[in-house]
Amino acid sequence: MKVSPEQLPLRFPRSFRPWAYTVSHRTLTLRSDGNEVAGETVYVRFLDVLAMQLRHRFQHLTIATAADPGAIDRFVDIPDRHSARYLRLTVTDGAHEGFVVCAVLDVSTGPPEP
Repeated sequence: MKVSPEQLPLRFPRSFRPWAYTVSHRTLTLRSDGNEVAGETVYVRFLDVLAMQLRHRFQHLTIATAADPGAIDRFVDIPDRHSARYLRLTVTDGAHEGFVVCAVLDVSTGPPEP
């Protein structure tokens, strides 16, 4: 499911960790933990990623539009003509905050995987 900015923030009461990054497609995937107990695996995919700063694990996950995009913009140089098409997202568990700059945010579920 493609997530629009109006649907943010997203909150997941499960732990997540970075699962894969595909350089050629600039795709970052976070995957939920505890999938057998929950009965499903949750995948959060960031597509057309320009920049990211993430921890190795989030105890629970909240993704929101960045309250201060200026700090992110100082980290990554997005040409003005492309700026509007990119999302500046905070990725946090409440204690540790990171960010992702991407064009598309997608959430899907699948069968439980260990």
